[in-house]
Parts: sequence; structure tokens; C-alpha cells
Amino acid sequence: ARGVKAAGACAFVLVAGGLGERLGFSGIKVALPTESTTGTCYLELYVKTILAFQEKSGAGRTLPLCIMLSGDTAAPTRRLLKEHGDFGAAPGQIVTVVQNKVPALADASGRFVLNDAGDGVDTKPHGHGDVHALLCAAGLPETWLAQGFEHVFFFQDTNAFALRSFAANLGVAVASNADAHSGCVARKPGEAMGALCRLEKADGTAVVRNVEYNQLAPLLQETTGAGDVADATGSSPYPGNTNQLLLKLGGPHGYVATLRRSNGAVPEFVNPKYADETRTTFKKPTRLECMMQDYPLLLTPGARVGFCVLKRDALREYSPVKNATADGAAKVRQGLAGACAATGESDMYALSCDLLKAAGVAVGAPERRTFADVPARLRAQTSPSRRARRCVVLRPRTISAAASPRPASAESIDASARQP
Repeated sequence: ARGVKAAGACAFVLVAGGLGERLGFSGIKVALPTESTTGTCYLELYVKTILAFQEKSGAGRTLPLCIMLSGDTAAPTRRLLKEHGDFGAAPGQIVTVVQNKVPALADASGRFVLNDAGDGVDTKPHGHGDVHALLCAAGLPETWLAQGFEHVFFFQDTNAFALRSFAANLGVAVASNADAHSGCVARKPGEAMGALCRLEKADGTAVVRNVEYNQLAPLLQETTGAGDVADATGSSPYPGNTNQLLLKLGGPHGYVATLRRSNGAVPEFVNPKYADETRTTFKKPTRLECMMQDYPLLLTPGARVGFCVLKRDALREYSPVKNATADGAAKVRQGLAGACAATGESDMYALSCDLLKAAGVAVGAPERRTFADVPARLRAQTSPSRRARRCVVLRPRTISAAASPRPASAESIDASARQP
């Protein structure tokens, strides 16, 4: 209840600069269907869910949505919104900002790479960390704070459950008075998602921040000698970062004050693959990158950084569609979440069954099916209980051929910590 009420004073930011090429889809990812029974696309689901929070919160105000786009996604996303009347949003409720690309680098000396035509510098995406600088330049956080908004929620393009767990995360963020709060799930060792860690220096200073999965195991091996291993629960002790970020707008450590001081310039990094042992030449051009979840690095001593861990099997918080079908199948064979279209879609149907059961409908046991080597658990039959007068039958026409991770759970842990 606290989170739903607080939603009436929250702005929303969707990071949607990517195409679906990795998934075998040539269009924008937010145009992909969340499931094939209704064909509801991700962008429609997000907008209509925000409108539902707008009504449920009882705040009597329009909740703003800003979408960060790229040169690749700007025109088709705006066209999708126009064709569907902004999916019911009020005029001006949805605004967009567009990020630029950065020069591609050939080697460790930082030499630029020419484009195929040889008449200019080749460019690559800079990463979703640009969102903070773009919002700062547009003055949107200042405007939202002046309008009485208290928080801003960041989420990514193809996790249909991001806004389902939003209210729970916002409730914890409000209760813990966090300046920055991350939505997390339990993760398995080796799973391809960042982990929330408290990093301490020899001088005693510390920071709670995301560590990318390809850096986590070497870091833990060096510092603990054990690497990224499961605890007694079967999960890693370092919770998985879902890239759902809640920031408080006001206060000395709030988003507006932090942007005034930093202009939203999140620290950059480079992640090359070297051609040989000399570590001077790259296998292929790389670029400087930045990530929106590195925002806590901009905070000053005294800022409160926290997170909430939700168990996937209970709440269905995290089921992104980010892998191609073959990659998703390989993940499943390793005992990890597939994170592809088939798992993402089957989790959407599982959510519908969760809601039916909550309404008193008896839902049959799940049927295990396989689509392009990706297993899915479908519940296609329901029957009325004493509490329900009608029976609703869900019979999906098809299942997409990609997948997403496992759902989330209702138990949460508030692990708020003060930044040094």
C-alpha cells in the first residue's frame, strides 16, 4: 500500500536504445510482443501499467514517462507511439531524449577506426549510462521536483515484470529513506547479470554498487579465494541486479543535487577482447561505455544506498528477453535462466495464472513443453472454485522461440546501507 500511494509522486524513465538484432528481430525491442495471445507489445504494457498506477495512487496527477532512445530507435519508437495514440497517455505525458554514439577504438593507444566508406570515424553505442547526462541536459529532474514528484524509476526495455515489482521496491525505498535503491533478485553463481556488492577499501571507505558478472568471479577469487559460489540456499550471496533503479529526487544526496554537481557524467570503462598476449590490439573495435546502474558512484559521503531482494518463484519480478533462442537453450542446459522469448512468454502466462488463483480459480498443474530446445511450463486449463463463478481458460496460440529468466518472490529484504 505504501508503494502504490508513493507511485503518485514518481516519474518513470525507460531506457530503450537497442534493436532486437540479437534476438533475430530487426525492429525495436519495445515493439516485441510480451506474449502471443493478445500481442501486447512491451511499450504498450509499460504505458498502460503506468496509467494504472496513476489511477490507483489517487494522487490526481499525470505521471511523466521519459524514454531514452538512440539514433537507431528514435524514429520507429516515435512512430509506434503515434500510430497507437501514445497507448492512452495524455498529450505531453511521454517525452523522449536521444543519445549519441561514440568513436570506435582500434587498440590500447586509443586510435579511432574508420567507417566502411573510409570517409569518417566508425561509431558505437555509449551505453545506457548516458541517460543521467541526457536527463540533466533536458532539465527534467529539476522540473519533476518542482512539480512535487519525489522519486524517479529507471527500467529497461524487455523485462515485462519491471513494473510489477515497482510498488514493492518503492515501498522499501520510502521506508528506508534511500537516496538510491536497486531492485534485485536471487541469482545463481555464473548467471549473466550484475551483482550488488559492498566494496570496501583499505582505508575503511566503502560503496554499495553493481559489479558486472564477468568481473565478479575474478574479484571474489582475489579477495576471498572462493570465487562466485552458492551459499546454503543454492544462490549466490550477492543478489542479482535487475537494472531497476529508484532515485529520490530531493535532498542533499538526491538526484537533482547529484546532477547539479556531476552533470550526470557516469564513470566510463572499456571492455576489449585482446588479439594476443601483448594486450595492445583488440580482436574487434571497442568503445568507451557507461552504465546507468553505476549512478551510486556519483554520490557523496552520507548518501543512503539500498536494495530489495525478491525471490523469483513467488513474485515474478525478473524475466528479461535478451538472448537469442539458441543462447537461451544453452543457458537452460547449464541450469541458468534462459532469458529468451519462450521463457519470457511462458512467465507472462504463469503470471496470469497467479492472478487467477488469487481470484479463487483452481488452476491445473503446469504442462512441460519444449519450443526450439527451450523448456516452458504452461498452465492451459483452469476450473472454477467455490469463490469463483466463472472459469477462464488460457490457451496460448503459440510460444515465441526465445526465453527469459525465472520469476521473482514476495519475500523481500531491506539491505539499506549508508555510502561513506
